[in-house]
Amino acid sequence: MNISVIIKSRLPDLTAITAIQTLTNIMGYKEVLNRLESSALFEIATDETEEKAVALIGDAIEKTTLFCNPNKETAVILNRNRDLSKVFSVSRGTGLVARVSDLEGVEDLAPILWRQWGYREIKSVIKYPIWFIELNLNDREKAIQLAEEILITESRENGLLINPHYQQAEIISVF
Repeated sequence: MNISVIIKSRLPDLTAITAIQTLTNIMGYKEVLNRLESSALFEIATDETEEKAVALIGDAIEKTTLFCNPNKETAVILNRNRDLSKVFSVSRGTGLVARVSDLEGVEDLAPILWRQWGYREIKSVIKYPIWFIELNLNDREKAIQLAEEILITESRENGLLINPHYQQAEIISVF
């Protein structure tokens, strides 16, 4: 069973605030970019049933420091449907969620849970930075194209959020 967990900050997202100011005031996306948020996505694998997996992961989130700081962040556990539109609301237009990873691959964090807290039922834990982008567009294909343009840095004038020399972005949800 694969379960996803979204970690959202309770505090102002300074990275997103700076990025949206740059994108709207300097790079010309003022009319089309409604909102931008950075968060973290954990993809967790276990052999448990969905009900047991959600309970196990909830327990691990509550009892460990691997996933989040409860004073600063909230955790949202998603079942196998992984409907991100329930986590990120769209006021108008189209919402997109992009998962960022390093080109060299990702590190499995499950051994930390095994060694420090004994959660052997959890087989793998992969953490990804994610970006939620709300665009003032109703055309899905144009929204995806524009989101990729905003995400991938090509020059000082084009793209901002990822460096294609060592990162890649994949749009994992459009709603």
